[in-house]
This record gives sequence, structure tokens and C-alpha cells, in this order.
Amino acid sequence: MRQPKHGEPYEDLNPSVQVMFRPLGQLQGKSAVELMKMFVPTIQRTMADFEFVEKIQETIAADREAASAKLKYTVGDAAGWQPT
Repeated sequence: MRQPKHGEPYEDLNPSVQVMFRPLGQLQGKSAVELMKMFVPTIQRTMADFEFVEKIQETIAADREAASAKLKYTVGDAAGWQPT
């Protein structure tokens, strides 16, 4: 696993990458781009400052068809803290 650019805790924002593996069930047969287009709107609705940096696109990960996008949004903590 790749280490973050700056170790935790870090005083400023630290970019992160999220990779999810789940059983497909009813979603079997859908492309990676189709799947991402189904799930990104959920994030978009819940994050007030959500914006696309790069749109959803086809890519290859570990020699498999995949999808990628760059998204920018702010996540606070349970106590209501938000980065400034």
C-alpha cells in the first residue's frame, strides 16, 4: 500500500484514495463506468461543496477494466469540525 505524501497527523489537508471491492449481485454485467455513475451521485448529494476535478472515465487497474474520477469535497468529523 502506498504511503500518504505526509504522515498522519498532518496539519493541512492530505489527499486520499478510496478503492472499494464488493460482490456485484444484481449489478453484475455493468461496466466500471456504469457502476461509478450509479454511486457518485450519492456522494454528490451529501457533500455541499462537491465538485468534479476530473469526470468519470474508463481506465485500467491491475490489468482489469476500471473507472476513475477525481472528486473534491470536504468531510468533517462527528463533532462537526470542518477544515478551514
